[in-house]
Amino acid sequence: MRGRICQATAITNVAVYDRYHYWYQEELPVSFDAGKVVCGWVSFINSTAYRETLALDIELIDPDGQARGTCYNTFYAELDPGSEGFGTSHNVILDENGIWKIHAVVKIVSNGITILDEGTWNAVKVSGAPPPPPPPPPAVFWGWIALGGLGIIGLVLLSRREVKHER
Repeated sequence: MRGRICQATAITNVAVYDRYHYWYQEELPVSFDAGKVVCGWVSFINSTAYRETLALDIELIDPDGQARGTCYNTFYAELDPGSEGFGTSHNVILDENGIWKIHAVVKIVSNGITILDEGTWNAVKVSGAPPPPPPPPPAVFWGWIALGGLGIIGLVLLSRREVKHER
């Protein structure tokens, strides 16, 4: 899925990187077991006819739709027409099963901010993550246990009192 704001496409390639290897756009989505550490990578060109200051924001989106590893202005420099730039997100531990996505925005920041190109790509399919832990029991439950414990302690103390019988 790709939403283009400008006539010319600025984003030229997308990849997932794991410190040892790049998996480029034509290979995505790539499958990994949970626990792997990766980052998103994007390359782009200045597709305008002018020398412009460009910036890149990039992040991974987990299967729940939450942004992870977001890096704003990971690239920020002036580029001549046709010149290339690139940037990466911060590292992310793949800890949820499902499809993770790369989301990137290339902006022109010379005169205000104008979005040059924006896109979202399926990047990684994760499996093998353990299910989330069950929710904790309600606090009321622990309150009753505490009150019950105090009641038992009180009964024990009362039963140990000496009872004097007068004759």
